[in-house]
Amino acid sequence: MLKTAPKYANKLRVYFIGTSYAPAGTGTPTILPLAQEYGLQDMVIEHPNRIGYYDVLATLDNANALFVPGSDDPAYIASKLLPFLLACKPLLAIFNSQSSAIKLLSEFEIENTYLYDKEDFIVDNIQKFLIDLSEDRLLTSPLKISTIEQYDAKALTAKQCDLFNLVVDKSRKHKLK
Repeated sequence: MLKTAPKYANKLRVYFIGTSYAPAGTGTPTILPLAQEYGLQDMVIEHPNRIGYYDVLATLDNANALFVPGSDDPAYIASKLLPFLLACKPLLAIFNSQSSAIKLLSEFEIENTYLYDKEDFIVDNIQKFLIDLSEDRLLTSPLKISTIEQYDAKALTAKQCDLFNLVVDKSRKHKLK
């Protein structure tokens, strides 16, 4: 993008937050060294330490767009994906096609979802996303209430209670034998 669309690249800043699993204050950058290797260090800001939940929500709210780089591992579960979706920001997501995140991204109708193992033009798609973002052409669709309700506290608590009841019922039946 630096070569093909420099006017957009010069405006772009990509923040990577919480990139380390190390204890607080001991995380080391992993993305910034790659950015330096490719001459992108002016575009990348990395904060390797994890941040608190409310800081995450404030950061999501302040972002112009969000990027979710899932793993190429099909077993990877994006445990923090729902707050990203509920932030109602333009979202770019890249996952393995077997990831459970694909179903959730599909339910929320996230158009800019790409697959590590199936996309031939992933770099072109990312560049298009970034240019569209720079030109203010990316809009978010209003969230469907029925989609959100599947994942709200009431619905998830009900599922958890159903699981507990199932375990208790099986335990009672086992004791009666």
